[in-house]
Amino acid sequence: MSSTSDRWTDAGSDLIDLAPVFRYLSRAAKFTLLCVALFAIGGAALGVAFLPTYYRSTAILVPVTENSISAGAGGLSNMLLQFGSVLGISGLSGLAGESHGELAVELIKTRGFAVDFLRRNNLEVPLLAGTRFDTQTGKWLVDPDTYDASSGKWKSSLTNTDGALSETKLYEEYKDRLAVSVSRQSNLISISFESKDPAEAQRWLTLLIRRANDELRERQLRESRRNIEFLKAQAQQTQVSELRTAMFHLASEQMRRLMVAEGQIEFALKTLDPPHRPEKPVRPAWLIGGLIGALIGLILGLSLFPLTKSLRRSAN
Repeated sequence: MSSTSDRWTDAGSDLIDLAPVFRYLSRAAKFTLLCVALFAIGGAALGVAFLPTYYRSTAILVPVTENSISAGAGGLSNMLLQFGSVLGISGLSGLAGESHGELAVELIKTRGFAVDFLRRNNLEVPLLAGTRFDTQTGKWLVDPDTYDASSGKWKSSLTNTDGALSETKLYEEYKDRLAVSVSRQSNLISISFESKDPAEAQRWLTLLIRRANDELRERQLRESRRNIEFLKAQAQQTQVSELRTAMFHLASEQMRRLMVAEGQIEFALKTLDPPHRPEKPVRPAWLIGGLIGALIGLILGLSLFPLTKSLRRSAN
C-alpha cells in the first residue's frame, strides 16, 4: 500500500504547475491592451492635429458611342471601306464606329493628359503642397517645407535635376487621388477624385470630366476636317464614278460628325449623376492616426512587458 502511495507522490511531483503561466499571460495581455489603448488615443489626437483629411467626390457617367457610318452610303461606302488600310495610310481615319466613352476612360488615366490637366487649371501646388483651403480668401494654404510660394521652388525630392517639378511625382499623386471603374452590367462609368477640401474635390472632378470631353471633341474636329479635305481631294482625282460617289457620301458623313462635335459639349461622357460635394471624409485623419498608434502600442506592449518583469525582479 505504501509503495502505491509513493508512486502517486512521485508522479505528482513531476506535474507542471500552469497557474504562474496563466498569470503571466494575463498580465502581459492587460499590459499590451493598455499600451494599445493609450497609443491609439494619442495617435488619433496627433492624426487630427497633423495628418491631412481627404474628401472624395464621385460622378456617374454614361459613355457616348459613335454609331457606325450611316446607311446612306450603302454598298458604295462598304466597297470603299475595303481599302481602309490603304486609305488610312493616306490620312483617312475615324470612319468606323467607336466608343468615345471608352476612349475618355483610357485618356483620363494617361500621364500626358494628367499633367496637361493639372497645369491648365493650376492644380500642381494645391495637389502636392496644399494643406487647407481658405474659404475666405479662396486660396490654398501651402506647406512651406514642400513649396516656397515666394520663390516658386519645390523641395528637392519633388524636382528633377534642373530644379523643375517632376512630372512623375505629379502624375503619381494624381493617380493616388483618381479612381475610375466601369460596370460591365450597366456600362456606366464611375469617376472619383480626392482633395483635402470637399468643395475643391467637387470642382476638380467637374474640371476633369469637362477637360476629357473637350480633348476628345477637339480631336474629332481635327480628324473630321482632315478627312473631309482628304476625301474631296481623292474624289477629284479618281475617274471611277462609283468610288467618287462613295467618297462624297463619306465626306457627308464626316460633315455630320463635324457638326455633332461642334455642338455637343458632353462629347464622350454624358453626366448621369454629377460630381457631388462630399460631406464625410473618405480617409479621416483620426482613424488613420488611431490605427497607426494602436499598431505601435501593440508592438511596444509585447516588447516591453518582459522588460518590466525583469526590472521588478531586479528591484526586489
